[in-house]
Amino acid sequence: MGTSVPISRGRDRRVKAGKMKWKGYFKSNGAIEGAHRKGKELRSRVRELEEEVEKQREVIIEGAEEKREAIRQLCFSLEHYRNGYHRLRQAFVRHKRFPVMAA
Repeated sequence: MGTSVPISRGRDRRVKAGKMKWKGYFKSNGAIEGAHRKGKELRSRVRELEEEVEKQREVIIEGAEEKREAIRQLCFSLEHYRNGYHRLRQAFVRHKRFPVMAA
């Protein structure tokens, strides 16, 4: 019986250590579940942000195309009025008489 006390104490320590280990496991398991949940939320948020970025990219592309179209129209108008100016100037120069200097 003298030896049973140290064995039971050793056994008690091992049992207690095992229980502590399981408590730590459950605590860390809860932390792991929380981390998985948080990871899932973050992945969902990333998907939402990627969709938002794609929508913004489309809006930017549409705006850039509208600007290019406006520039094309302005260039066309500018060329039209420039040609009109040149025709008017040519007509004016042809009909204008230059004074002759008398010596």
